[in-house]
Amino acid sequence: MPAQSLENFSGAVMPVTDSTDLTATMAYGYYLLARYQCGVADSLAVGLDTHGDVRELRRFVRLLDRRLDSAVPAELCSLVPLYELIYRVGHGCAPSTKIRMGSRQKCFHAWLHGDMAITETQLAGMIRTDLRRNPADVDARHLSWYAGVIDGWCRALRRTPRFAQLSFAENFARLSILLKENLRAFYPASETRVKQGWVKANLIDNLTDCDTLSLKEYRSFLSSAVSHGITTSEYIAHDTAALSELGSRTDIHPFEREAYRLLRNSRQFTA
Repeated sequence: MPAQSLENFSGAVMPVTDSTDLTATMAYGYYLLARYQCGVADSLAVGLDTHGDVRELRRFVRLLDRRLDSAVPAELCSLVPLYELIYRVGHGCAPSTKIRMGSRQKCFHAWLHGDMAITETQLAGMIRTDLRRNPADVDARHLSWYAGVIDGWCRALRRTPRFAQLSFAENFARLSILLKENLRAFYPASETRVKQGWVKANLIDNLTDCDTLSLKEYRSFLSSAVSHGITTSEYIAHDTAALSELGSRTDIHPFEREAYRLLRNSRQFTA
């Protein structure tokens, strides 16, 4: 597939058929999900073929399945969530939990043995997802580690509403996890007020000053912030602005950039 184009010379979208390029593979997955989401939301207005998209999603699941076999632990942190989402949309059911659980074990083992490509935040996010879906899937060792991480993060935010020592992207990723977590044990009488303070202090006024990776994590932060300081309508306004900014960025793959544009345009049709 051409590195900088979605289309061939006839104007047809060129699907990803080789998963060697992880960036292109991930971007194409986001693009397919955006096409499907926009088509379901308003197929007449957006003009997308949802049935054709489902067929392509199922083909792409098989490609991702093979890519998971050769992925290194750090790649699994992003590949597995995408695989699960595309599988659910394409097949209407969840994939085997063995994939997610096995990937978490691999990532945790790699991190413990010094794999610097995996972050504490990524591991915590993987465990948080498993706890939300089925707590029984998380073994005692990982649960104890996760509890210690949450405790450490809350201690770090005692005197400041953000992780100032970390990058903006890492700060937003950690706050996204904390906002979704039950923190009454740490803030018995002030959990709501504390979370609202985090949200208020971390909203961005000028998105053009935000690097692309941070802007992606900011969207996750916004989603977690609903009911913790911003209303649904405020979330939509902030997220639509983020989608517009991401849709103009030149440092992301064209497929991913087009995904953001589709989602932004769909918001305009349904607003």
